[in-house]
Amino acid sequence: MVAEYISGLKAAWDVAKVLKVATDAIDDAHIKLQMAELISALADAKLKLPKMQRKFLN
Repeated sequence: MVAEYISGLKAAWDVAKVLKVATDAIDDAHIKLQMAELISALADAKLKLPKMQRKFLN
């Protein structure tokens, strides 16, 4: 009976560890996505800059 209880706790602990690793991977992927979106937005702004400069100079 005690062995079954301990076995169940170990199984729950193993599942919790797997979930933690999966959550960390999802968080890493989300951060990478946000960084990609930031870089894309900065690139778009950089491409629009010459057009805006021409407008101000004319």
